Amino acid sequence: MRTLFSLLTIYLMTNGGGCDRPAEFVDNSRVVVEGTVLDSLQKPIPKQLIYFSNGIQSSEIKTQPNGNFHFSFPGTNKNPTLQTGEKIISLEASKDNSCRIIYPNILVIDDSATYLNVKLIIK
Repeated sequence: MRTLFSLLTIYLMTNGGGCDRPAEFVDNSRVVVEGTVLDSLQKPIPKQLIYFSNGIQSSEIKTQPNGNFHFSFPGTNKNPTLQTGEKIISLEASKDNSCRIIYPNILVIDDSATYLNVKLIIK
C-alpha cells in the first residue's frame, strides 16, 4: 500500500495532477473569427446557433439571414473553439492548418491565429 501511495504521489508531482494550467489573457491580442454557415446544398442557414469560447469568455450568437457570423475576443493562451448545433460536414478556412474539427460539431482554432474566415457546411 505504501508503494502504491508513493507511486501516486510521484505521478501527481510530475504531471500536475492532470490539471491544465488556467486560461490567461495574452496582452494586446485579439482573435477575430467570421464566416458563413451553409447547408449541404450550399444555401445559407439563418438563425443557426454558433458558440465561441477562448477559455475565459464564451458567447453564443445566431447567424444572420445570409448565414454569416462574426466573433471578436481578447486572445488567451488557450486555443479558441467554435461549436455548432449540427455536424460539420465540410470546412474551408482562409489559412491552411489554422483550425481543425475535433468532434463532429466542434472546431478548434490554432492559438496563433488572430483572424480567420471560415465556411462551414453542416448537416
